[in-house]
Amino acid sequence: MRHSRRLPTSLLRPVALLCAAATALSGCTFRWNAQAGTGRGDIVIGASLALSGPLAVTGVVGSGAQAYFSRVNAEGGVNGRKIDFQVLDDAYDASRLTANMRRLVEQEHAALVLSFGGAAISTRPYLGERKVPLIALAGQTPFSDVRSFPYARAWWPDIAVEGKIAGTFLKNRFPGAKAGLLGLNNDLTPSQANGLRAAGLTLTKTIKVAPSVVDLGPQVNELRGAGVDVLFLSVGGAAQSAVLRLMDQVGYHPKIMLYSAQSEYTSTLTPAGPAAKGVYTAQWAKDPSDPRWTADPAVRQFKADMVKYGHAADSGKLLALNGYGAAAAVVAALRKATALDGKGFLKGWDGLRGAADPALLPRMSLNGGSDGRLVRSYRVQRFDGRTWQFENAS
Repeated sequence: MRHSRRLPTSLLRPVALLCAAATALSGCTFRWNAQAGTGRGDIVIGASLALSGPLAVTGVVGSGAQAYFSRVNAEGGVNGRKIDFQVLDDAYDASRLTANMRRLVEQEHAALVLSFGGAAISTRPYLGERKVPLIALAGQTPFSDVRSFPYARAWWPDIAVEGKIAGTFLKNRFPGAKAGLLGLNNDLTPSQANGLRAAGLTLTKTIKVAPSVVDLGPQVNELRGAGVDVLFLSVGGAAQSAVLRLMDQVGYHPKIMLYSAQSEYTSTLTPAGPAAKGVYTAQWAKDPSDPRWTADPAVRQFKADMVKYGHAADSGKLLALNGYGAAAAVVAALRKATALDGKGFLKGWDGLRGAADPALLPRMSLNGGSDGRLVRSYRVQRFDGRTWQFENAS
């Protein structure tokens, strides 16, 4: 079967493809697979995610999304139609991602597709040609270009916005400090750098590394040698916690701002141990392992759904709740859709105003706009060794 072992096939319903021929003839690419004689059927949603490889830690967004979709199905679906969630592994490899997208669109007849990270940028022309909406769990600035790629949207806010908020905070809190950026060798880092510079923060040193690199000793020495005393850190995976421990071990203690998606309690803070105390992040989403959200109703519902639908092991992970929130946004847009096609769904997505979402920090809501984004707010936080605490942004 094509589904990852993380996402048991027992949770997924078989897909009826009875309307494929009619779809091809009509040009309608929003696939509502008809059940004979009723005109009703499944909404097929595809996803290509890194379930293996150097960024396999990000694959839990799929388990979170599946838990939410399963809950919606158990409650009757979307306007009576169930969601059939199809997940393929791309190992964060661009060629596999492209092949997966073609399979999801041409063989599985997906109504829309989800993907993680900037690699999905290359799939926008193909998906646009097929009129299949793409929802990327990514913050790269190119995903805001909905004029050039009208079928592409991003669940995460623009990273340049995060960079500007983080940069403004760091510049005001630590005036005169030498700033550096240690990130991945993809277009994530340029988006972050542009945001930091937009805040007036001068980057003394910018270093980019491959996602597979975990030993960052040479890079730490380079940053230290350049006199960097304020660092925006966004290397991801095991490297994020490893580099925090390394800097602590060698006595290098810059003020550190973690990229929001790599500030997770379980994969970054806990493995880093005491070295994580005092780090900052600019965040928009809750971390289900953070003790302060123990009694939060949305987080409790998320954890209950993760257990109920077979993903208990991922119930404490920030990215799993992130995927759960993305699925909630997709369902909200489906319910608001003005027509059963890609344009109708996208109109529903862009038309969300003041919508609640389980992943968001308190007093935040989903608000669509001309850039295709829904999330527009951040809060700067500092880790006190036990939990994140909100800072007064300045």
